[in-house]
Amino acid sequence: AGLDLEAEVAANPNDPRAHYRLGLKLAANQQWEAALEELIDSVRLDKAFADGAARKGVLAVFDILGPSEPLTREYQRRLSQVLF
Repeated sequence: AGLDLEAEVAANPNDPRAHYRLGLKLAANQQWEAALEELIDSVRLDKAFADGAARKGVLAVFDILGPSEPLTREYQRRLSQVLF
């Protein structure tokens, strides 16, 4: 049985790795908005975590969705707010 990543995040809300792992799982299931939420939470908690892996994950989701997708535009703003 795989780890319950939602429970891991709930138990460790300040762990960027937990948010990152859950974000990747959600992205793999094409749950884009939830994935972006988790990945951006990971960036917010630790911008440098795993050499910027969460930020790169967010950018990969943007790449999949495309620049004209409303989710991409919304979360680009949110990523900018977290980074700058």
